[in-house]
Amino acid sequence: DKPGDPYAFLQKQVTKRMVAGSSRQVGAAMSSGVESLIASQTVSPQACTVAPDQLLKLERDAAEASAQLTEDNRKLREMTGQLRMRYEQLMSPHEPAPEEEEARADPPAVPTMLPPHFQAYHDIAKLQDDITSLAKENSSLVVELSQMRSALDAVSKEIVHTAATEGIAQ
Repeated sequence: DKPGDPYAFLQKQVTKRMVAGSSRQVGAAMSSGVESLIASQTVSPQACTVAPDQLLKLERDAAEASAQLTEDNRKLREMTGQLRMRYEQLMSPHEPAPEEEEARADPPAVPTMLPPHFQAYHDIAKLQDDITSLAKENSSLVVELSQMRSALDAVSKEIVHTAATEGIAQ
């Protein structure tokens, strides 16, 4: 049972013990460092208190933001309804080609024998498609609106410039 080379065997044993000892020391040092970091990061309960007037202000701000978002959503729904009606008016006199009609056709209906959650997933997917198309349409309308606004600004600057130069010439 004796190793062939006792020197190599002893060197391996010493190395193993040194590694084990140093890893314990490093682990102890790291755990004490972690504990000191945690101790320095703990927050006292007094530091977490919020003044009642600040809390009331935050509640009022949250209520105002909620009301504003609700109003914005209502306006967006109205605009969406108006845009849909306008789109339907534009598309009604035009009879689509058969390929266009097939491309725009709704996805096939989900069989009713599927579990309700599959039907819900199908409905959600359809709503996501509707929302995506509305978002794209909204994006193009915003671009058009910004171009119109730029054109109006350019015309108003030109009018002011023309009026100023005519006033100087007189």
